Amino acid sequence: MKLSSERVFITGARISLAILFLFALIPIKWSGLMAGVLCLFSILTYATSDQRKTPTRSDLLFISVFIALPIFYLLELFWAEDVDYVWAILQRKMGLIIIPVAILFLKLSGHKIDHSKYFNLYILGILSLVTFTSISLLFMGLDSQQIKSGGYAFALRNKIEVVAGLHPTYFGLLVSFALLLMVIKISVAEASKFKLLWHTTLSLLLLVFLIALASRMAILSFLLGLGAILIVQKNKLKYKLGLMGIGLLTTLLLAFLLPSAQSRIMELSELGFNSTSMRYSIYDCSLFLTKEHWLSGLNVEYLQNNLNACYYVKSPELLIEGRDYNTHNEYLNVLLGKGILGLTILIGALVLFFRKSRHSLALVGFSVLVSCIFISENILERQIGVFFYALYGSLLFFFNPPFEPEQKIIKNALNRPRSRAKRDLEDKV
Repeated sequence: MKLSSERVFITGARISLAILFLFALIPIKWSGLMAGVLCLFSILTYATSDQRKTPTRSDLLFISVFIALPIFYLLELFWAEDVDYVWAILQRKMGLIIIPVAILFLKLSGHKIDHSKYFNLYILGILSLVTFTSISLLFMGLDSQQIKSGGYAFALRNKIEVVAGLHPTYFGLLVSFALLLMVIKISVAEASKFKLLWHTTLSLLLLVFLIALASRMAILSFLLGLGAILIVQKNKLKYKLGLMGIGLLTTLLLAFLLPSAQSRIMELSELGFNSTSMRYSIYDCSLFLTKEHWLSGLNVEYLQNNLNACYYVKSPELLIEGRDYNTHNEYLNVLLGKGILGLTILIGALVLFFRKSRHSLALVGFSVLVSCIFISENILERQIGVFFYALYGSLLFFFNPPFEPEQKIIKNALNRPRSRAKRDLEDKV
């Protein structure tokens, strides 16, 4: 009976994990519910397992650092004047506690989780979403008034947000990570020619869509992630430079060919109020407040009010539409909200990712991508960003065998002459 119960629980955990990997395709409320279900099944799997493991110091350090920030928000509820406001923010952060705890219990239960299968499901989900969005755009077209008022990029990004229900920056983040996973597949020299051609074709389609999204930091993060993966790989220098050169030239070519990307590039040199000048104004106020509150930070409930007061004095045009613009930088947001201690915790989590990434190309790409995207967006202020960071980061950290293509590299190395195989494995580690 005990064994059958354990089998039911681990099956439930694996199914809920697979559904959660498609969080970009399902309503966010359902994703939150599925995260709770995953956590419940993971704990039950651990409780009924006969092969339970003891957490390592690395596991305990990671889980402590990861859940520290949402716990700070939880503690703030006790002295907050606007409890409802703080509670709404805390609800969006709960995934930073629930998901890592669930993944840790899965690891400690002694069951193996082949994350390459889940990431293949993720790639399939992103390809489906990109295909659906592209077809919808072809039939719906763009709003001519939006093109006149804000340019082609503005109209396209707004239409994509309506069709897909995703902010272009977050959509770009999801596509960039899928692209990096595809790069890992392509980089395996042992793959068949058909698979190589198929993966390359899909990668080009994703790259075209990413450039069309015109999310500048998502594109830059992808290129930096691509470079990091190629540096870590032990392929020949000519191969690395060739693949990086192809990626860079293709990106630049598409950037100058696609109207939406052209619009975003021209925006950098245009005068007047646009998204670029808006960010300069936001960063100006964020840095101004940071000088005053870098040590202990502002309480979360006062952060946005202080930003709005600064906008009113320095950049009143930001308040014309009645919108509340956050810091558009996760590092500044945490520093202003929780002071230097909060920023240390956030950077500490990223350091742990990078230290662990020497065993996984997928974690290399994820670490670079997240670290860069934090510079231009408050990723952890939306649930979709929280899910991306917590789910993929936790799974890659706790279950850190190489991504599937990397396993093939190691397997093939073992089949070579002993001296060469030994050298390849030593390089890999």
